Amino acid sequence: MQFDGAYNIEIRGNTISKIRQEGIRIQPVNGDYLIVSDNLISETNDVAMYIVSLNQAAAAAVTDVKINNNIFTKNCLTLSTKAVVLYTGNNATSALTISQMQFSGNTVSKGSTSATADPLLMYNDGFGAITKFDHSNNIYASGVAANPLYNMTPSLITNGSNSFRGTGTPEGVVTASIGAMYLRTDGGATTTLYIKTSGTGNIGWTAK
Repeated sequence: MQFDGAYNIEIRGNTISKIRQEGIRIQPVNGDYLIVSDNLISETNDVAMYIVSLNQAAAAAVTDVKINNNIFTKNCLTLSTKAVVLYTGNNATSALTISQMQFSGNTVSKGSTSATADPLLMYNDGFGAITKFDHSNNIYASGVAANPLYNMTPSLITNGSNSFRGTGTPEGVVTASIGAMYLRTDGGATTTLYIKTSGTGNIGWTAK
């Protein structure tokens, strides 16, 4: 599914599966909003979403981006280095600048079959920018989402109570904010549910 040159875009309620390249490719010019919600994107050979400026000679800017309540599963099947949901550009002239982004209520499973794949949600090779980023109430399967942003440094980040699922203890492994939950699929009576109760980074998890 590809959108080129659009100003304001809404993509809702689609099932996108078994695509040989990106599930959704959006190449906007400057716009007020981009909304991607309530979609199922699965089994793409490349990234689930690719967003970059249409004009390769000039960067683009979008005021408000909302990526909410989607299911991303088994994407990046032929990529061995990045399990990526969103990619925003690999050169300065075509990078996308976003004033505020909300990534909320999504379910994400690790895409690449490579054991060493980076569990990244967003990736941009050092180009593009997000000023405000709200990252909350998402569910991440095993091996996903230690760091939702790569080579991006928003001036304001809001990390809500995201949920994670996987094997083994999250302590020293899963990076999250206080209040996050982790469901250990191989846990016992007192080691199945963990809550992030203190600290920063990947420490401060308490079994309940």
